[in-house]
Amino acid sequence: VDAEGSIGNFMLGAAYSRDVDLGFDNYRVDATYFLYPWLKSTISYANLRDGDQTANDPTIALGLTAHLRANALVGLTYTHHTRDYNLPLGPTTTTFTDTVVLGAQFAF
Repeated sequence: VDAEGSIGNFMLGAAYSRDVDLGFDNYRVDATYFLYPWLKSTISYANLRDGDQTANDPTIALGLTAHLRANALVGLTYTHHTRDYNLPLGPTTTTFTDTVVLGAQFAF
């Protein structure tokens, strides 16, 4: 189930899913605000789990996207994992780390 709406420069969306077989819930909330016609900021909260994980992975992501031209954009996204825990991966364990992603897209 999902829903999205907008008022002026602000957009808000939410989604929810339930896995009956594995018995867990996934949900997320996204907000977008256009600071300028060519610059948008985003924030999202997601509480997701896939079948391989033993616990949900709640995250908060902040993003900024600049549309340089009609066919080119640059984006920066920071993702913070709000829960610290270890997941087993083979003989070792790993922890979730915060990430920063810088991306560019071009279409022709």
